[in-house]
Parts: sequence; structure tokens; C-alpha cells
Amino acid sequence: MQLIILVKGVRKTWIRFMYVMYDTASMVLFIACYVLFFALLGMRMFKGSVEGVQYFSGFIDSSFNMLVLLTTTNFPDIMLPAYEYSRPLCLFFILYLTFGVFLILHLLMALFYNNYKIRYAHQLSLFQQERDRYLEDKFDELDLDNKGYLNKQEAFEMFKQIHELEKGKNNGEFTL
Repeated sequence: MQLIILVKGVRKTWIRFMYVMYDTASMVLFIACYVLFFALLGMRMFKGSVEGVQYFSGFIDSSFNMLVLLTTTNFPDIMLPAYEYSRPLCLFFILYLTFGVFLILHLLMALFYNNYKIRYAHQLSLFQQERDRYLEDKFDELDLDNKGYLNKQEAFEMFKQIHELEKGKNNGEFTL
């Protein structure tokens, strides 16, 4: 946690990530509804069976088990009691995983990536505008006669100031 507070680059990345989380909140809510729906459906389907007692005994247990199943961590374990009882009951788990893992989670990852890329491009654009404004101000400051160009001495002075700015940035004195 101290790394996030002390290092500016990590802090900016973390803030950008939080904004991306906010941007994709509707998709995360959809996934939560998807998990909860299948948890309720599993409670109803497997009520009174070994599967129901082991994995769908209550709403919280079934929701947690379905969430873990979505990560495919406990895939064969959670399906085996239903598989022993009746093979067609496996379609419940296969459909859940097929749509959940291969469609919904990939869609969520694509949204995360796209939103992160948009936020990063916006931040880069702001930085470039700030840099261009700074360079134009320095140019106007050194172009005393308003010629529209810098002579050799003025250009040398501008590059010298930019070099000093970079040296100060590397020493941690200034960051643009």
C-alpha cells in the first residue's frame, strides 16, 4: 500500500484502474446477477440430493460455489455428484461454464482493456497538450522580437533550459 502512495506512476495507474472498474460496473453487476441466478437455479434443481447438500445447501454457499466454479477452480468436483446421479444434469454446469467463461468473462476482459486503453490515451493526450503548451511558452519567451523563429543563440538557450528541466526531472526535483 505504501508503494501506491509513494510512487507517482503506480498511483496514477491505480487511479486509472479504479476509473476502469467504475466504467465496467454494469458488466460486473451483470456477472453477479448471472452467478446469483444460477445459484438459485442450482438450489432448486438439486434440492434434496447429494449435490444439494454438498454445494447448494444455502443461498450464500451456492452463490460462493458458483462464483468459484466460474473461475473453473472446482469444476469437476462440483459436477461429480450430479454426474453420478444423472448424466443430463451435467448440462446445467456445462451451460453455466460455456456462457460464463467463454463469453461473459472474455467480454469483461475486453471491456476492461478497452476502457483502460481509452483512459490511458486520454491521459497521454493531456500530457502532450501540456508539453506543447510549455514549449510554445518557452519559444515565445525566447523569441523577443516576435520573428516566428529562433536564432542560433536563442535556440541554444531553449535547449539549455530543456536540458536543465530534464536533469531536474531525473533528480526527482520536477515532474511534468
